[in-house]
Formats: sequence, C-alpha cells, structure tokens
Amino acid sequence: MRTKRILVVDDEPKIRELVKRALEPYHYYVVTASNGEQGLQYAQRHRVDLILLDLMMPKMDGFDVLLRLKASASTIGIPVVILTAKSDSQSILQSQALLARDYLVKPFDLEVLVRTVIRYAKPQRLEQEIPS
Repeated sequence: MRTKRILVVDDEPKIRELVKRALEPYHYYVVTASNGEQGLQYAQRHRVDLILLDLMMPKMDGFDVLLRLKASASTIGIPVVILTAKSDSQSILQSQALLARDYLVKPFDLEVLVRTVIRYAKPQRLEQEIPS
C-alpha cells in the first residue's frame, strides 16, 4: 500500500505548514515548494498524486505552472487544485480553462480542504473519520 503524495506549492510558509498539518493525519505524504519553479521541477521529477497550487507567487505564478504541467505528457494527468486569495471570476475561469480540477479561496475551511483532497487523491487508509 503506497501513501499518496500531495505537493503544496505556495510562497507563504504558514499556509504550507497549515496544509501539511491538516493532511498528514489522513496518511498523506505532504511535500512543499515555496515557488512555482520549485514546484514544477518537483512534479516533473517525482511521483505526485495531487498538487495544491497558489496563483500569486514569485519567479513563476500558478497560471504558468499549471500551463506547463498540462503541456507535459509526464504531468498532464496530475490533478491540480488551486488554493489562492484570488476570488475574481477571470482567475477562476482561467484556472478552469487550464484544467484545474477545483478552486479554493483563502482563507479556506480546513474541512473543505480535506474533503477536496480526499476527492482527488483518496488515501489508502483512513484512521480518522472524514470531516462531515
């Protein structure tokens, strides 16, 4: 039984840590990247089951990361959930056009985050009950 690997790409250390702490009790292996370039490189080199991607980051924004992920045969199949403070309809539509699976706006509810992650990367074993 292999643990599902979740990549969190966000320039905010507090967000990366919050997401990691929220998902690890559900037996996810959470890795983090502090910018788009780092996240893209990780996804290209390692098996990733789901990416949680911020849009506003230095070096390479989330739209560029998403575009490159979906343009590559090795990463096109990785589900991507946008996790951002941008709540405008243009950003949501652009993310959908680039094949993001879901869109969560910061500040987000941890229960909604966990349920969204489970929807796209169901863990092999749930020792804790899924929040209702």
